[in-house]
Amino acid sequence: MRGTMCSQFAADELSPQYPYRLIIVIDSLCASAGMGLLIDRAVRYKEEGLSLEECAAQIQEDIPHIAHLFTVDDLRHLHRGGRVSVTTAVLGSMLGIKP
Repeated sequence: MRGTMCSQFAADELSPQYPYRLIIVIDSLCASAGMGLLIDRAVRYKEEGLSLEECAAQIQEDIPHIAHLFTVDDLRHLHRGGRVSVTTAVLGSMLGIKP
């Protein structure tokens, strides 16, 4: 299941328990340090007094401007995170590709 789908599933599961809470799901298009950068920015936007909707909109604007590099030992991690297909993960792992 792709990361955003999992997050949306979690949001859908929590909504009935917290009917008066607004839950916004954002696909960060990144992982690891990149996601940490976006979370740090979201906290700063909140501290600056932006509403949840304003924070989400600003983060959406920030996403294309976040550049980070990382490596993984095997493509299965990227598949579990929804970033590559199962075929790509299997073939890449068989060939020893380490992006």
